[in-house]
Amino acid sequence: MQYAELSGGEEEPLPLALQDLLDKIDEEIHLPPVDDDVEPMEGYDFEKFKEDYTAAATRMRAAHEKYLNKYIKFREIEEAIISIRSEKYLERFLEILDDFRKTEMLPETKEELDQATKNFQCMKKTASILGDCDMGNKYTCFLCLKNGINMAFDPCGHVVCSECSRHPMQECPFCRTPISSAMKLYISN
Repeated sequence: MQYAELSGGEEEPLPLALQDLLDKIDEEIHLPPVDDDVEPMEGYDFEKFKEDYTAAATRMRAAHEKYLNKYIKFREIEEAIISIRSEKYLERFLEILDDFRKTEMLPETKEELDQATKNFQCMKKTASILGDCDMGNKYTCFLCLKNGINMAFDPCGHVVCSECSRHPMQECPFCRTPISSAMKLYISN
């Protein structure tokens, strides 16, 4: 990574020790890529899902804002190191960086952001699996395990979602009673 500035004249490259320090700074504040291999939650109370999803998104945004503020300060220190361009202050730079890490709790803030991001990704994955499931409906269709129930077979009364009821069926898939019709259900919450 080159940190040389472009100006009227060609500047000397940074001393190797300073370049190594700047590379360490960059490595320390770099966030890992987003993890797409997150498992959805199981055994979750979906009645409070929307509330928890919103809270997870809010926590992630707050953690990101907190980390971003510290990241900007850390970059300011980096710019100061670049502007001084001297190895004789290397020990002092290291002390300043250590002090910054301790007072600003940079590793803890980074971990907080990482955890908030993972939690939000898990909630997002769970929401994507639900697809177009009606979150207000407490009952899920036992045929597709995806949509909320809203159709009942006559005469047996077993229930499925409208998507599954569109498939041509002569008998109820649960009790094998011949189906005479399917009725729309209106479920109040």
